[in-house]
Amino acid sequence: MAKKEAVKGGIIGVLIGAVAGILFAPKAGKETRKDIKDAAIKANHEAEAKLKELHKELMQKTEEAKEFTAEYTGKAKDELEDLQKRAEFTKKKISELISAVREFEAEDEEVASVLAEGKEVVKKLTSAKKSTKK
Repeated sequence: MAKKEAVKGGIIGVLIGAVAGILFAPKAGKETRKDIKDAAIKANHEAEAKLKELHKELMQKTEEAKEFTAEYTGKAKDELEDLQKRAEFTKKKISELISAVREFEAEDEEVASVLAEGKEVVKKLTSAKKSTKK
């Protein structure tokens, strides 16, 4: 008797599971692919916007650095010029990466790395300007 009830319970459990699976099944494949595509497009737009914003900020900070670098000589001037070169190189990388993002050819890690590098350069340019104020 106990075996029959166990089998009966097992069958009922399987049926309940099957019904629940049908009711709570994920979207159709076509809908899921559309959602994934939309999410990828949104992520690309966000990455492009962040890169453009950082590029603009780097341009501004580089111009400011050129202005106050002219007032210095020796090691301080050399360090500021090196920082400006790094900023120019980073701006170039950002421009190239924006193109790659538009073509869906950029890797997430690469975008994150360049964003981090650009933010670091902006921070250093900002602190260099603050430390050189008279």
